[in-house]
Amino acid sequence: MVMDESQQAEADIWKFAFGFITGTVVKTSVELHIQDLVAKHGGSISLSALSAALAIPADHLRRIMRFLIHHGIFHKTSDDHYTENALSRLFATGNMSAFMMLHGPPPPTLSGVTPQVLRTGKRPDVKPADGEDTWTDPAYGNHEKVFTDAMEAHSRVTTSKIVAHHPDLFRGIRSVVDVGGRHGMALSCLIKAFPTVRGLCFDLPEVVAKAPPLDGQWADYSSEPRTMHSLDSPSLWMAALSLAPYTRPMYCPEAIVRH
Repeated sequence: MVMDESQQAEADIWKFAFGFITGTVVKTSVELHIQDLVAKHGGSISLSALSAALAIPADHLRRIMRFLIHHGIFHKTSDDHYTENALSRLFATGNMSAFMMLHGPPPPTLSGVTPQVLRTGKRPDVKPADGEDTWTDPAYGNHEKVFTDAMEAHSRVTTSKIVAHHPDLFRGIRSVVDVGGRHGMALSCLIKAFPTVRGLCFDLPEVVAKAPPLDGQWADYSSEPRTMHSLDSPSLWMAALSLAPYTRPMYCPEAIVRH
């Protein structure tokens, strides 16, 4: 498929936005001394052995290794062993590892890719029950606004593409609920394009309290799962209710109901 200039630009923007991930994962592998462990095992190590040595769940570690292999760091054999290569050896202690630690990106708060997160499964941007998080820390500054603005920009671009290229998806749909929809940008785009659709943006009370009015006669906000009954969809209400205990639903799917 050959993309025109506009399509290529839209594809490139994601590379710029998420370009930090490669450096972050590589830097984390250096912090974990993965290459040193592979070399210590004769240049080849199984996932279970690597997991035990690093005290990291195998499932978490498998994803990191898959990412590294995709970028040419390490190889994977047919018997599920990871082997070193010329590029991975550069990250060994005494080679270029110190240089990578100096020039690699600092651990981004929202990346979830640090040795501590891999070991514990707990991310600093996710608020535990009755606990503090980086969103409420005064030192975190205006990151909540930055996050909201970023999600609106993302929703504006992606939703407009869905509306333009797949309008049939909404044929016969009467109600749409955006679960974890922040200030309702995606929902607003849909309501404007399909004025007969009734929309509800569901999010945390503090998010809803700061949200501007939604465009459209049938669009509204809610932070109470029981208000979902107004859409005559028990299954949708239960989906929203199941999300209620989570205090920071960052990536929640939109729910679409057909009647």
